[in-house]
Amino acid sequence: MVNFGKMRFTIHLKAKFALWLLLVSGGIGLGAVSDLAPMAMAAPRGEPKPLTRRQLAKYQKTFQQQIESILNLVGLGKLSRPPEFSETLQAYRNERAKSDPDTAAFLGLWVNEWEPFPPFLFLSIFPSEVKGRVCIIEYIDTQDPNPIPGEKQPPNPPPKFSTARIIRGQLVGEQFGFDKSLIRQVKEEWMATPIEFLGAVNQQKELQLYASKKVAELDPILPAEVLEAFKTNRCNR
Repeated sequence: MVNFGKMRFTIHLKAKFALWLLLVSGGIGLGAVSDLAPMAMAAPRGEPKPLTRRQLAKYQKTFQQQIESILNLVGLGKLSRPPEFSETLQAYRNERAKSDPDTAAFLGLWVNEWEPFPPFLFLSIFPSEVKGRVCIIEYIDTQDPNPIPGEKQPPNPPPKFSTARIIRGQLVGEQFGFDKSLIRQVKEEWMATPIEFLGAVNQQKELQLYASKKVAELDPILPAEVLEAFKTNRCNR
């Protein structure tokens, strides 16, 4: 005699197993099967997280390698020298450190414009009225300084505004992640003044190198939405 109760139970298990296979392979939307497979529901995207020790160790190694490579090329005359460290910027940071010591070291205009060809990268990092937070304006210059005559150049992408805040000693934001171990002043024998480098981890999880130049300034010709975000997020100059 056929045990129909046992058969229905077996078919039910097989159906749930087949449904699970479709789910993990992306064949069915999660919302449609949330009642049958609650453990497979995607976790909501949370706030940006600080780097792990392993990740930070990897970036520290890359940071050192990038600095050495750039300085070797500068020494050979194949790259322009990154800007010298600004004592005015240091004095500005010292003053800011009195009210927010955790973020002071990151403040200033950071640039990457020593390569002979674009893009040239700029990060303006400003203090905030909110302790432990900074405001960032990213700008990318794609214009070739020596264009071919008659060749049209595409316009630069618009500046981007974002914020970052201190989490477990790191400066963490949606666009960039920073750590004080990825800031370094370097002075070779052939240098009259040191260069201060910064390693910023971007959204692609790549380490981008910058050098400090001066105190960041808010350009009044920035797009209105950037200026408004600067004001709304209680940023300071």
